[in-house]
Amino acid sequence: MLSRGIARHTHRRETAATITNVRGGAGPGAGPRSRGLIVNDFLSGSSEAPAYTRALSTHAADYAGFNLLAYDGSALCWYSNCAAGPRQLERGIYTLSNAQLDTAWPKSERLRAAFGRVVGVSNAADTFVSHLLDILRDDQTAADHELPQTGIGHAMERVLSSIFIRGDSYGTRCSSVVLIDDQGSVTFHERRYDRAARVNGETRIEFELAAPPA
Repeated sequence: MLSRGIARHTHRRETAATITNVRGGAGPGAGPRSRGLIVNDFLSGSSEAPAYTRALSTHAADYAGFNLLAYDGSALCWYSNCAAGPRQLERGIYTLSNAQLDTAWPKSERLRAAFGRVVGVSNAADTFVSHLLDILRDDQTAADHELPQTGIGHAMERVLSSIFIRGDSYGTRCSSVVLIDDQGSVTFHERRYDRAARVNGETRIEFELAAPPA
């Protein structure tokens, strides 16, 4: 599941990747290279996710703070240049926002709980996508005592505490779901919103990931 603030990309080689910035001034300052290049580098290269994230960690200071999820068709790895080192993820439910993996921000915990409720409800991709888009539409903000302190001010912390962010000048403009099954079938569904949080377009793409040559 992907939501506000996340660059994501899939490619016809059996790889996928997503990246977020890290809020709150943790990690390196602005680096000389764009974080978006990390996704492109992984997808256009031939490295497996564990090897790529290990290599990335040796020059991670070239980028401002980021989280990377890299998938090579077998292994899914998370790496942040605000954390100790790369981590290969086992099967399970994880949340990732603009902090480190599984940071217990209120919206992340709401998302985890909601996702857990819909997993296994239906094996049909259309139904599952619909459930996930409904989850990503949750605009409930957190109570003041639950808000993180990331240096952006109390009012903005409250605005950003919901899964779906409402705002005229800053808010959620699209929600995206990416499903990759065990056979390498990919469903990408994006729903777009205007400034008033009204749906103003949808895109759905389905394709097969190409397995590496034997």
